[in-house]
Amino acid sequence: MRNGLSYDDVRCIYQDKEGFMWFGNEGGADKFDGRDFQNYQKFIRDKALNTLQSTNRIYDDSYNGMWFINDTNGVVLMDKRSNTFTRFTVDPEDPGSISGKYARDILEDSHGNLWITTLDGGLNLFERKDSSFTHFQHDSSTSSGIGSNKLTSIAEDRNGMIWLGSPDGLLIRFDPVTFKFDNIRIKEPDAITWQEINDPALYVDANNNIWYGSRHELFRYDVKSGFVEYLPLKLAKGVQSAFITSLLELEPGVMLITTFNTGLFVYNIKTRKLVQYSYNPAYPFGINSNRLSQAYRSVDGVIWISSYDNGVNIYSKYALRFPMLTNLVNAQYLERPMVRLL
Repeated sequence: MRNGLSYDDVRCIYQDKEGFMWFGNEGGADKFDGRDFQNYQKFIRDKALNTLQSTNRIYDDSYNGMWFINDTNGVVLMDKRSNTFTRFTVDPEDPGSISGKYARDILEDSHGNLWITTLDGGLNLFERKDSSFTHFQHDSSTSSGIGSNKLTSIAEDRNGMIWLGSPDGLLIRFDPVTFKFDNIRIKEPDAITWQEINDPALYVDANNNIWYGSRHELFRYDVKSGFVEYLPLKLAKGVQSAFITSLLELEPGVMLITTFNTGLFVYNIKTRKLVQYSYNPAYPFGINSNRLSQAYRSVDGVIWISSYDNGVNIYSKYALRFPMLTNLVNAQYLERPMVRLL
């Protein structure tokens, strides 16, 4: 907090179209211009709730809208031109309201459509003409509909297909033109859903493969062949699950995996090598927490890694002024030290 973050519990990272860095935390969101922080807690907080409200996702669309997804009550839209804020919540009396209380992820696709996933109400399409929402929800009477109302991550592939992750063990492909869903069974449903973790996490890699990370299990779905590759993470003794929180491709074929309680992993597809990096207080410039929430690459190539309890780590090729880390020396793709943003 000495450098300006409002809270050490940082849930998400995002760089907007103007180049500013945003950090969602347990008290709202912080905007970073490279020198100073501006806190947006009072603007996006639901004052009707006397609790901390964590911001789990931040996103700006092509219509000058900045979106904030919190863990308690819907989503907030900021108009960047007028600096005005609108909150969208569930309203049983309004069929055009957002369908779920627990929104989880957001995406504007290549057609300009804005989609929001919810953990309790399926998929929502934002209608800009009247600021309403069209709902896509599970219907057991049809096999072509969405397979679950429990949705977390969302991504778009190189062909314009939308992919959705569900803790019910599904990877869902959605055609935004035909509105057809394909429900692909990846694993068995999870008995318990953690609201603070975006599980499963999704990522589309450079070869247009879909990565699906859930608990301590990592899957790679080959879109062309339909083949699913399974990679379980190695866990320390006594640890039941890593809880994968985000996926990021460092370069083609090399994946960075952040977890909720076991630090981070780097997986090389070609060599099948999996390397784990954990917090070690003996190395002051290593990763500073095992409870990691997101890995994010900004436009300048810097890797930002947020934690649930100790701010943000920065990994950059420009960090050479710091001594080389013993616990990173043998890493093929993480050979430079971390810098702190607290």
